Amino acid sequence: MTKKQYVILDRDGTIIKDVVHITKISDIEFLPHAIEGLTMMQEMGFELIIITNQAVIARKMCTYDDVVAFNEELLKHLESHGVKISATYFCPHHPEFTGECICRKPKIGMVKVAAKDFGFLPSQTIFIGDKDSDTQFGKNYGGKTILVDNGQYTTAIPADFKVKNLEQVAEILKNSSTKVM
Repeated sequence: MTKKQYVILDRDGTIIKDVVHITKISDIEFLPHAIEGLTMMQEMGFELIIITNQAVIARKMCTYDDVVAFNEELLKHLESHGVKISATYFCPHHPEFTGECICRKPKIGMVKVAAKDFGFLPSQTIFIGDKDSDTQFGKNYGGKTILVDNGQYTTAIPADFKVKNLEQVAEILKNSSTKVM
């Protein structure tokens, strides 16, 4: 019997275009090959979970409820393409505005909650994101890491794999001669 595997995805810059301080539902724009990659991962049996920092709340650019509504709309868009996200988690904090917290990536507070909710272990996880904080987040939890290099950020923390989009992530997972985990 194989253990279920979990893909922990960042949201902005990984699934959708990273508009600085994204707050409006009208700003949802999927990155090239994001839907295709998510569909492939789902077809391979991966459980998809979004974990994202949303400092727009701490910056008072929108409310907690606005982010919940945004995420719900994003999930509806994804579902219209046949992609099911099992859960979303977000950190509303920013150290400059709210002080330190245990949930802001690269800290592992949010993934610990997800692990409790879904019953997974670090060995069952792949972390995908576009920033060093995403890669460090995965490393801090003990999972494999994949950096989506969308050209928007300079990164210094090496991930286990580096790709241009989520379809390339799916190809790595599909073509891997051994399980990534």
